[in-house]
Amino acid sequence: MLGLMRKHPLAFIVPTYDMDLMWHTHLAFPCNYEQTCLLLAGFAVRHDHSVNDRAAGSKLLIANTRQLFEKAYGYKRDKVGGMSNGEPPA
Repeated sequence: MLGLMRKHPLAFIVPTYDMDLMWHTHLAFPCNYEQTCLLLAGFAVRHDHSVNDRAAGSKLLIANTRQLFEKAYGYKRDKVGGMSNGEPPA
């Protein structure tokens, strides 16, 4: 995720739930978190909890992140049992 943020620093990258859990765990160690962000993303990544809108056109829709990931790494980031953090509930 941080590598994708380095490649697309202006994009709003939406993590899957498992990635978000790891992100929150990493935030518990602020010095290490900042060092890792600077190394891998090139900037201090802020975790934005203010975006909650899951309507059509929302920043939380996962399609853009999926496209960026597949283009950058050549495979789908989705996996069996993994849930997207951005799709609206059905």
